[in-house]
Amino acid sequence: LPQRLIILGGGIEAVEFAHIFAAMGSQVSIISRSEPLLRALDSSVAIRVTEELAQRLVLRLNQSVVGLDSDDAGGVVVSTQDAHGLLAADAQASGECAGPAGEAQSARRTGRASTGGP
Repeated sequence: LPQRLIILGGGIEAVEFAHIFAAMGSQVSIISRSEPLLRALDSSVAIRVTEELAQRLVLRLNQSVVGLDSDDAGGVVVSTQDAHGLLAADAQASGECAGPAGEAQSARRTGRASTGGP
């Protein structure tokens, strides 16, 4: 179980993973290209879920990932376009599948740094 997890995407799978890992004790951050999360659903539901998750998770909405690298400790560092810039974690996941931080290198090579949600 990662202590810190970054999830890329704002769709159903991303929100499911975020909820599950947060419930198990991970510090979870979601980076999504749009706002609110779950924008494909009814807008009142999407807004409510986003507001609730914002109380428990770190949300970076309306952001694009500009870099995805491994750090010296075996974790991952995700760079976004906003002023906050960097998020570090023990693992990252796209909205479709979770993976250990070692997969960050593969994600960067294949260009799937920002998937799994609208």
